[in-house]
Amino acid sequence: MSLKEQIVALYERDRRDHPKALTVSDIPIDYEAITTKWLTAILCEDVPGAAVESFTLGAPDDGTANRRRIHLTYSAAGRQAGLPASVFCKASHDLQHRLTLGITGGAHSEVKFYHNVRPALAIDIPQAHHAAYDPQSFCSIIVLEDIGDRVTFCGHNEPIDLDRARGQIALLAGLHSRFHGRADLTARLELNTWPDFFANAVSLGQEHSTNQGFQAAEQQIPARLFARYDDIWPATVASVECHKSLPGTVLHGDCHLKQWYVAHDGRMGLTDWQCASIGNWSRDLSYALASSLTIEHRRLWERDLLAEYLELIAEQGVAVPAFEDAFELYRMNMMSALNWWTGTLTPAPDMPEMQPTESSLVFIERLAHAADDLDAVDACLRY
Repeated sequence: MSLKEQIVALYERDRRDHPKALTVSDIPIDYEAITTKWLTAILCEDVPGAAVESFTLGAPDDGTANRRRIHLTYSAAGRQAGLPASVFCKASHDLQHRLTLGITGGAHSEVKFYHNVRPALAIDIPQAHHAAYDPQSFCSIIVLEDIGDRVTFCGHNEPIDLDRARGQIALLAGLHSRFHGRADLTARLELNTWPDFFANAVSLGQEHSTNQGFQAAEQQIPARLFARYDDIWPATVASVECHKSLPGTVLHGDCHLKQWYVAHDGRMGLTDWQCASIGNWSRDLSYALASSLTIEHRRLWERDLLAEYLELIAEQGVAVPAFEDAFELYRMNMMSALNWWTGTLTPAPDMPEMQPTESSLVFIERLAHAADDLDAVDACLRY
């Protein structure tokens, strides 16, 4: 039985039997399977006498994951302890979400990130109350602190000025420097490498879907880059393969603008860690700056921001490459960042609709212009 067949069979079993989630070891097969007993088990363990007495589900919000808020009421002990009035959940409940997050490794990555990586970080990332997945069915759920009333989540057109961009690179420097160059990261943190994560996406049909998306987005892509269609996939593969010979660290892996938020004190924060992997810092930095900044601002600021990022990680003891060598890596990684969005525009049949078309087109335009401005194709093909 293939992995896809296994996921489908177990999904059908879950839909037929529809078990309720009652203990901390249970993983709800959908939001309707959640019970007060399960919520008590995951939220009240450290407060004697506390219990969730009732809850209500917020509106569904589906993208790459099945997302919902849960609003909670507690016993007197829970109220006195100040347990959270609401939590924010991400799950893989629907079949397409189980296939996508199971086959790519996204369900595994996010759970392992919150168990093995998040506790070691002192950067602005939501805390998880609970994170679990079933390695057979790839049903998963992450129960996060609900920060919605304390931050502003960025849309695809959120203005990112120079101060905010500097906040983004400071957060990434804090993440990357914490783990940079350490031995056995993949085994110790139980994360896939970025090339392995990409290979998993290819097995879901990433090459075909990104080729389709590239052609569908012709109006957003500079004519010179569009004319090099036959080189786009080989250059993308080369941009990923280079990570096998570069120093590694923990990557966010999908740090486009909509993953960022602005705290009320102006600090930048980052959420959604289902593409967490081990690879070179250049993947995150290229992707974050080129998707977050307007084309004009990226052209004006990218070299200075890269230099500042290198200074920040050097201050934490990381041996940094010469600037022009670092800039070459920055250029190359535009190709895999662009690939992530052409594939999102026209997802493979087993994948869900992950983003609104408008968001995909905005990010494709920004990333394609970055790839064209920086001659990223040639940089990758001669690496």
